Amino acid sequence: MKRKALFVVQDKGGQGKSLLTANLWEWVNAQTPGAAWRLVEVEQRLNLDLFSQPRYFGAAAVTQLCLATYSDRTKRTTPSLDPLDELVKFAEEGANLVIDFGASTYGLFSLWLQERKGYKPFLAAGYEFVFLVPVCGDGDAEAAMFYNQNHAFMSKLGQVVLVRNFKDGTRFNKLDADKVGRAIDVLEAVDPLAADLHNDTEGLRRTFGMAMADDTLCFRSRTDAEDILRDLHSQFTSLKDILVP
Repeated sequence: MKRKALFVVQDKGGQGKSLLTANLWEWVNAQTPGAAWRLVEVEQRLNLDLFSQPRYFGAAAVTQLCLATYSDRTKRTTPSLDPLDELVKFAEEGANLVIDFGASTYGLFSLWLQERKGYKPFLAAGYEFVFLVPVCGDGDAEAAMFYNQNHAFMSKLGQVVLVRNFKDGTRFNKLDADKVGRAIDVLEAVDPLAADLHNDTEGLRRTFGMAMADDTLCFRSRTDAEDILRDLHSQFTSLKDILVP
């Protein structure tokens, strides 16, 4: 039986990874009633107290992995690959996975895949890898560079999907055209919807569906959320052959 591991990756912050992950999570669950999915967030944070706060993407509780270990002797945290070994346990459980890799964590994940052969338990269990890489356009050259530089390695392991986050006048000229295959385009959420989607003080990542159904939000927020969600679901559906088992 084929299983899916959907990795949302982009080392540059502010590219829409968490928003994409939350909405992708809702969609794949709606498309596969009865299938088991696990939602994981991988971060590299120095403040472990903050990281211990519960996080929710939509209605789903997030399993969190912090790529750092704390030393009682030095009173410091240092980057570590060890927490990624938890992913092997998830593979053994057999659930499909949606994993949001926070800023600056992909390098450690890539190292884990290569040095510890972390991909082998997944392949043995019948998993198919899909890497979704959000990029906000030429205004952030670092994000486009991440896509260009890591495309070859990701392509060896599975499918690569470019996620273009559009704003008015956005251009993507800094992406290598020969590396752009399957892609989806996400419309920009502007205020007041953009502000309504965030509620980080409670560890909550709202989805467009949540905003659309929230009667406490203004009419414009709800209608904008409905328009973006309809378009995004259409984009996901165009990739259904690789996104769902």
